[in-house]
Amino acid sequence: MYRRDKIDSVLTAIVDSLISHQAKKIRTHNLLGDKSGTALFMFYMYKYTENGEYYQKATDILEEVIDIHASNDMIPTSISKFGWLLNHLNKHNFIEANTDECFKNMDMDLSEFMINSLVKDNYDFLHGSLGIVLYFLSKKKFVYWFKTIPNSFY
Repeated sequence: MYRRDKIDSVLTAIVDSLISHQAKKIRTHNLLGDKSGTALFMFYMYKYTENGEYYQKATDILEEVIDIHASNDMIPTSISKFGWLLNHLNKHNFIEANTDECFKNMDMDLSEFMINSLVKDNYDFLHGSLGIVLYFLSKKKFVYWFKTIPNSFY
């Protein structure tokens, strides 16, 4: 089993690499890769170490992700991944957000895309129905969205 100092050393190397990567200001629309994944990792580093610098870095990166989301047209699967991220961070008390309110206008479109993908047997997590299913499962009122799936599907 690893010792705590070995784990800390590996995690610090990962943080250094991520910060170096972020410094390059790579702007992609991959909401669970690059910036979003880095923000999620930094929130958990904060939880692990209780070092406020990690929390600040995580929130700074999350704000960049929000700006990217707000300034670009996103495909439904990217929106659902972003929604899942916010739901996850909210559920684990990293942020406070009324995600039901934030996404209420998009949820119907996501539901429609999810149903169309299910009907076409497109279960792909990244580009099909399963990422959106996971997003709806992460919501407080997820049962409502599963009632929208036609009976003929199951």
